[in-house]
Parts: sequence; structure tokens; C-alpha cells
Amino acid sequence: MLTTKEMMDIALKTAGLTEMPADCGIIVEGKNIKKVLMGVDMDTAELLLAKQLKYDCVVSHHPKNTNLEMIDLLDTHIRKLEALGVPKNKSQKLLEERKTELNYNWHVANTRRS
Repeated sequence: MLTTKEMMDIALKTAGLTEMPADCGIIVEGKNIKKVLMGVDMDTAELLLAKQLKYDCVVSHHPKNTNLEMIDLLDTHIRKLEALGVPKNKSQKLLEERKTELNYNWHVANTRRS
């Protein structure tokens, strides 16, 4: 049985990271975890399913992100691309297009939610 902190420590070690990335986090701490439901976009339906099926923990891809956090996170890619030799102005231009697209998509996303 693990705690959420122990699970995160294992994930970071497996990924070769020494600290948790900005888009990661433990939303609700837990302990004595044996049964985990994992997915990319875990929302209300999946949380209710996990509860009904008696899972101890739900793990989601980018669980912490709000729209603004995700858009700001893209700026880290500019620095990574620059380190790989991509001119900053080119990566900024490409990522600005993606930021605009994400911003629009998030503003209309809850029209499809129950």
C-alpha cells in the first residue's frame, strides 16, 4: 500500500526528474492506496465510476491545470526549443498560435459538458 506522495516519488524517479513539473500535483492526498484508476481526462463521470468501483485513487494527465496554467506552461516549451537551437521568435510565433487555439477551445468546452 502506498501514499500519494510515494506514488509521485516513484513517478518522478521513473521519469528521471528531481522535482515535480509545474503542471503536476497531488490534488487530494491519500494513503493505503491499493487500487488506482488512471486516465488522460478524468472528469466527473470517471470520478463517480472510481467511487462506485471502490478505487482508492484517481490519476489524471495534467490534473492541476486550469486554462491559464496550461497556456502559461507552453512558455516552458519556448525555452526548451531555444536550447535546441530554434530561434526564440519562431517558437514564440508557433506557440502563440497554439495558445490562441487552446484558449478558444477551453472557452467553448463546457458547452459539451453535462
